Amino acid sequence: MFIIRKSVSSGSRRALAMLFAAGVLVFAGRARAIDVPGVNVYAGGGLGEGKVTASDSAVSPDNFNKSDLAFKVFAGVRLASMLGAEIDYLNFGKPSEDLSGAGSVDGKLNGLALFGMYYLPLPLPILDIYAKVGYTHLSGKFSGSLNASRLNEKGSDIGAGLGTQLTFGSLAVRAEYERFRADGPDPAMLTVGLSWSFL
Repeated sequence: MFIIRKSVSSGSRRALAMLFAAGVLVFAGRARAIDVPGVNVYAGGGLGEGKVTASDSAVSPDNFNKSDLAFKVFAGVRLASMLGAEIDYLNFGKPSEDLSGAGSVDGKLNGLALFGMYYLPLPLPILDIYAKVGYTHLSGKFSGSLNASRLNEKGSDIGAGLGTQLTFGSLAVRAEYERFRADGPDPAMLTVGLSWSFL
């Protein structure tokens, strides 16, 4: 059984991502033109560790559970200080693990996430603490060197995370932990990154 539940089609996922990205760009242009107070449009990236998990007897009787270097890129909009929305591309790297009956199993996991954001109201203007929850669509591939069977699946479910950031003018330094719901053990990502505000 693969870690992710099957749901929305890849065409719907791409359409949703394109619609959100277009909306952010249009909103950014209008906000810049009329200088809307309390609006922040930003983009950035992060680097860290991604934990990839899967279980399927066709590949191995043991569960795949390994971490690797991971990265993400994101764009978002923040409204009225406390609320926002963000779209992320997530890449969990290419972890490899030796499992019984399968030899060296190579795994890959990546996908898109669309989050709603809530920022805690804090008295410190340079510090933010926030929570995020939303829709995620992940795609995974797993194969063993001693086993011809392969897993190549996609699925959609809920993702959530917590983060903090320090802002220095248009630049922000952020740290985030995100976890994604799955049928088996849940994949997770811990990153440190930078973002740049366009407003």
